[in-house]
Parts: sequence; C-alpha cells; structure tokens
Amino acid sequence: MVKPFQTGPFPVHSDRDAIEQILLNLIDNAIKYAAKGGELMIELRGDTEKIDLRLTDRGPGIPSAQRLKIFAKFHRLDSSLTSSRPGAGHELSIARQLARGMGGELSCKAAETGGSSFCLSLPTHKESP
Repeated sequence: MVKPFQTGPFPVHSDRDAIEQILLNLIDNAIKYAAKGGELMIELRGDTEKIDLRLTDRGPGIPSAQRLKIFAKFHRLDSSLTSSRPGAGHELSIARQLARGMGGELSCKAAETGGSSFCLSLPTHKESP
C-alpha cells in the first residue's frame, strides 16, 4: 500500500556529513552539466518511514543505457559534454556508497522536463543491528 507523503519536518537519524557530501556531489554535477541558464529543482517528500530528496535539472540528460553505469567508479559519459569538464568520475559512486551505508539508495532517471532526476531515499529511523 502506498502511503501518502506528508509535509515536514522530517526528522532523519543519519550521518549529517554523509548527507552533506551526497548533496554537494549532486549539486556540483548539476551545475557542471546542466545547460547554461538551466534550472535545478529540489524537492523533499517524506512519511514516517523514509524521505525522498529529489534533485532535477534541465540539462542534456543521461542516455538510458548509461544511467546505471554512472554509479561505477571512474565512469564518465563519453561525450563532448563530459570531456570539457573537470572530474574523475567517482563522485556519483561515492554518493551512492554513502547513501547505501545509511540504509538508503541513490537513483537516477530521466526527468519529465528534460535533463536528469536524482533521488536520495533515506529511512527516517536507524535500523537495529
């Protein structure tokens, strides 16, 4: 059964530094790769079990065949867009590892408005060991 999302606040018992690093990586990528004059939309939704923080840009997007590969260490899209920008291609890999280390997930899909949409899902409570 799908639970309706509520309005905040959404207390999350997690690693503040890890969340900050994930957000910095996602925002940095959006700034680097989104089109000039682009837009970055940030949404936060949650319920009693999890929160979803979604960052959506209007950049060129990521081809569907590449969406899973972008989370691999040192993977960069083979295009003029990425070759002209600095980076080692490990930011998204680190971000996903941090999310999973907190019991969450980081995913990517095509945005309905063009561009890419990254979703960080985190549980609102710590799991018992």
